Amino acid sequence: MLNKAKIDLLNFGLKFVSVDDKLVRLFLETVPKDLHEIVILPVSKTTMKEFVTRMGKSHQQHGLVHNGLINGVPVSTIRCQMGAPYAAIVMECLKRAGVKKVIRCDYAGSLSDRVNLGDLIVPEQAIGAEGTTPNYITPSEPAGKPSTFNGSQAITTDLLTSAKELGCTCHKVKIVSTDALFRETTDKIAAWQTAGADAVDMETSALYCLGDLFSILTGAILAISDKPGSEYDLFHSNKIHENLVSSLKSAIDVVAKALPKIKNL
Repeated sequence: MLNKAKIDLLNFGLKFVSVDDKLVRLFLETVPKDLHEIVILPVSKTTMKEFVTRMGKSHQQHGLVHNGLINGVPVSTIRCQMGAPYAAIVMECLKRAGVKKVIRCDYAGSLSDRVNLGDLIVPEQAIGAEGTTPNYITPSEPAGKPSTFNGSQAITTDLLTSAKELGCTCHKVKIVSTDALFRETTDKIAAWQTAGADAVDMETSALYCLGDLFSILTGAILAISDKPGSEYDLFHSNKIHENLVSSLKSAIDVVAKALPKIKNL
């Protein structure tokens, strides 16, 4: 427990920083000036490690923020952890740090026959079937009906173009984001498919929702890791697809190739 003297000292120090500065320090363990204009948000430890590796000797760490050059472009990378609530907290901090562009890169599950294991997807839209985005949308939204959020068309185009140039199998899709990873029931999957979703994850809808609200250009490229009802069903099989790792590296390759274009947006 902090005693009164320590609290008084802390409050004295806080007089010299803004509330925005305080929040970035609290959640990202660094100061706003340490973040670059472009931020990459992986979720898994593997993805985060690969981005840091690609920074090479340019890598510098500031709290939870890893800075460096990827393909000659200054970027910050933050491991976003799992779920829409954490993604929203990070986006709130990025807004306060003046970040202009955000790219999500990690894994997702397929809900469509046209999207196969090992393919890449670039979500054009995200359905918010989670509990975070309803707190940001207007009260006029129909009760119980998930909202759909658009990613940045410019970033989406740059990612798709770069994927094509690298020869990757990549689909432009609508994705659905959910909170309950272990409750992806048959009925829910059928409803998501009826709504046009080709894939499922836990973060993209929150990133797209807040990106639009905060005027941050936001896009995503994801590698398909599993598929309900297939031999690679996450909850009913112990098999791992042979392209699980290589597809993620391909997604990271696409981000690296697209960065110079995204920098100039």
